[in-house]
Amino acid sequence: MKKYLVFLLIVLVTGVLVGSLILCKGKPKIKSAVGNSYDEVTSKLDQGGNLYLYVSTERVEKFVDEFGGKLRKIIEAEATRYESENTETLKIFDFVFGIIKKCGLTEISGIGMSSVTMKNNYNHSKVVVHHYKEKGKGLIWQLCEEKPHDLDGLKLLPADTVLAGFVDFRLNMLWQWIKKEVEASDLPNIKQNVLSLEPLLQSQGIQLDKLLDSFSGRIGYLLTLDSEKKFTIPIGQTLLEIPEPGLALVFYVKDDTFFNLLETKLPSAQKSEEEGIKKLTIPVPSMPMPLKPEIVQTDDMLILASSPSIIEAMLAAKENGNGLTASQEFKELSKHIPLKGNGFDFIGSRLFHNILDIQKKAMEVSGEIKDEDIAAKELFDMLPKNMAVFAVLQNSDEGLVYSANHAMDLELLVLMPAIQATGIMAAVAVPNAITAVQKAKQKNSMKDMAVISGSLADYVTDNGITPKQDGIYDRNSEFNKALSPFYVKILPVKDSWGNNFIVYCGKACSGKYGVSGAVADDFVVVSYGRDGKKDNWWFDPSNPEAGFFVVEDIEDFDKDLVVWNGGWIRAPRRSRR
Repeated sequence: MKKYLVFLLIVLVTGVLVGSLILCKGKPKIKSAVGNSYDEVTSKLDQGGNLYLYVSTERVEKFVDEFGGKLRKIIEAEATRYESENTETLKIFDFVFGIIKKCGLTEISGIGMSSVTMKNNYNHSKVVVHHYKEKGKGLIWQLCEEKPHDLDGLKLLPADTVLAGFVDFRLNMLWQWIKKEVEASDLPNIKQNVLSLEPLLQSQGIQLDKLLDSFSGRIGYLLTLDSEKKFTIPIGQTLLEIPEPGLALVFYVKDDTFFNLLETKLPSAQKSEEEGIKKLTIPVPSMPMPLKPEIVQTDDMLILASSPSIIEAMLAAKENGNGLTASQEFKELSKHIPLKGNGFDFIGSRLFHNILDIQKKAMEVSGEIKDEDIAAKELFDMLPKNMAVFAVLQNSDEGLVYSANHAMDLELLVLMPAIQATGIMAAVAVPNAITAVQKAKQKNSMKDMAVISGSLADYVTDNGITPKQDGIYDRNSEFNKALSPFYVKILPVKDSWGNNFIVYCGKACSGKYGVSGAVADDFVVVSYGRDGKKDNWWFDPSNPEAGFFVVEDIEDFDKDLVVWNGGWIRAPRRSRR
């Protein structure tokens, strides 16, 4: 969790300060008049690649102090006018501002990034978040161990792992820090809510401090996709086969406190123990997916898994060394990556391939491809097809270094603000564009229905009755010949979605959409809308307005359009007249 926060921070700072990025390939020709951490950061980067940058954040702390001071004065000024309301606001501001100062963010002196393409076509990238040696007192630097260590979690990954992440995370330190800050605050409500948590849990038999102290400070997760076992998921009326998934959470522990707590809280679980391995098998009702939860404690680990087979594969990989680390993909992906750290991430290429395959098959079995499906497919096609990633996070007395091998371009991070803006615009523009297209199709279909209705009304004026018609028609039908070309030059046959118009004339109108007592000059003209399927809608003569609807979502274009004797009884509200 900590490394994700830091990584998000990196992207944010890069976006805010993108104008001040120093792109370089060596020592600057002009020496900065302001001291910075350039040498310390760039010494950890790789030169000569497709990305090399440094951002100094030396002035951020000063800016935060100045901005915070000015903002506090504004709040104080407001508090004098509305003291009863804003005194509490001022206290909250002081608390939040203090948290920001103490968490360690303002201790960051510089951020650096580099990326080099290797011979195996993977990119080797680094992100450095630096603080000076005398700094590093904030919370974010203390949540993981002080130095890199063996990445034991790698040994647990089965060969079919597609996603995994392990990281140092001192839960007890986080909780003690929160308590300390809350106790020192001048916010009675927050104090009461936070500090009452321990007594509340105590009343339920949970000693929070003891529980948190029982964790040794490392947690992780993994996701597997078993290619040999298939799992079916329903897509509409079709069952789609995908590799059977498996999920596991791993907690490194000092003792059996957590296991004993889970045993107490899961009275229906079946406990067993063999060769020092404790197990809790949790009974669950029959489900359409493979789920047989099991909790296992062995040595210094507690594992919660979706099935016993996942745990067996993890322990076998650890003992035999035949897990993910033995695969060719991992060997290629881990070149030049340190195998000691404070956390790691892994994304296998099979994960994204399976996601793309499911998306493709889902579109195939749906039986129809709508505009939004096409847009989604285009977006998927734009994404890189090989999303493999292996990254290691290292902590030191000078900050964090995140080293990663991947098939993506880290230089995209430099353009992240533009990408985010484009994404936001696309998120707005694509649905709006799709909606605009559907509105145009709906409007044109309604115009054609008005043409059909007008020609029928003219026919009735001349003949006193309607021509015979009960359903769809084509150019060669007697209905078409009765109206075209005398009453209409070309009679519309299909709506703008490509579906046939439906026309009922005379007594054939009875029972259609609630029409009753139809006579020889009645007629009903229908479009089934975008989806080409008849609505389960019924006309209510006592409430004729009920047939009109507001177009708010794309699904509203699926609703039928109905004209009875030249007047709309089912249509968007703008067209009720």
